[in-house]
Amino acid sequence: RAAACSLAFGLLPWFGAYPALYGILLAPIVAGWGLVHGPGRWRRVGLTAAAAAAAALLAAPVLDAILTVRDPGLPGGTALTAEVLTDPDLPRNRMLGADLVGLVLPGGHLRPTGIHGAYLGLGTALAACAGTASRIHRRWLPLVLALVAAMLALGFTLQAGGENVRLGDAPLLAPAGMLSLAIDGLGRAPRWTRMATLASILLAPMAGAGLSALSRRGPPNLRVVLSAIGLGLIVADATALGPAPFPRPTFSAVPPPSLVHLPTAGGLLEIPTPRFSSMLAETGGGPRARIRHPTLVWQTGHERPLSGNPHQASTEDGRGARLGARLLSAAHAGDTDAVARARSDASTLGFSWVVSWRELSTERDRAALTTALGPPPIRDAALVAWPTADP
Repeated sequence: RAAACSLAFGLLPWFGAYPALYGILLAPIVAGWGLVHGPGRWRRVGLTAAAAAAAALLAAPVLDAILTVRDPGLPGGTALTAEVLTDPDLPRNRMLGADLVGLVLPGGHLRPTGIHGAYLGLGTALAACAGTASRIHRRWLPLVLALVAAMLALGFTLQAGGENVRLGDAPLLAPAGMLSLAIDGLGRAPRWTRMATLASILLAPMAGAGLSALSRRGPPNLRVVLSAIGLGLIVADATALGPAPFPRPTFSAVPPPSLVHLPTAGGLLEIPTPRFSSMLAETGGGPRARIRHPTLVWQTGHERPLSGNPHQASTEDGRGARLGARLLSAAHAGDTDAVARARSDASTLGFSWVVSWRELSTERDRAALTTALGPPPIRDAALVAWPTADP
């Protein structure tokens, strides 16, 4: 078990900065469990120390790159704690944490909070508590870890019912806000709401144990009724009661054929950038819902650089996303010189195509680009594309 824990925590940073952060936060609790349980005090101390050292050694190359090599201009390059707490009521700051009501009560996510929805599941949580209580001396650790993750998912300030909870005039700090003030580096990974996913993963096996315990206790008829109710609540938590619409939105992961078969190699200058845009998607016959544009999924098929990628190289005019906005503005203004300069800068950056996504752009935008760049040689139901090279 010590070797498995060491391997798991050591590999977490290799899957990204947020898994690394979650591992660092949860490792002390797991280490504490290792120090309390098992035969022989000194053997427990030795195993825990050896597992911690091996995990740290395995994680060290990635942690060093995250902390010392990453460009400060990229996401996660600088701490955002001071910026967030200066004005915690801004929607972009409030969306970094989950709403307390929406986290634990079904329907709480339906309030117009303007933040990311996160719902652990009331039935799931109750079943997990039942599963832990049935063998508490063996199962308390996952429940404690889930509670820690849930508390951290609340973000920098405590929100309930769509509003920041205030102590006097100041918003009340949540546990993650207190930690971020105490440890400056934590502000480089500010999207605490993602910890709710970790809490859900930790609750799942305990909820299964709870259903198993219900099926073994009491009269046979009562067992069936309680098991059915528990299972029904868990299924409802995972479907209709969660923040995501049900049936779930879907989109095709296969990129449009015109995108795969563009004749010239090079990157795509996207107008507008889909990085923070959403599109309507079908929900299995139900109402349509807004989801992120699938351009990053499609990239695995066409393998071209995208202007919406935060790693895209910059010019003095900004990243590719801003270059696209500049080109569109020049096209609307009818400024042929500015269009030519933007086109030249796009070619210099390695973009070979200007792509306008139909789901995200307007007819007016596409008409302005057609006037400025000429008739598009590539067009289909998903996109319209022009070469950056001036014909």
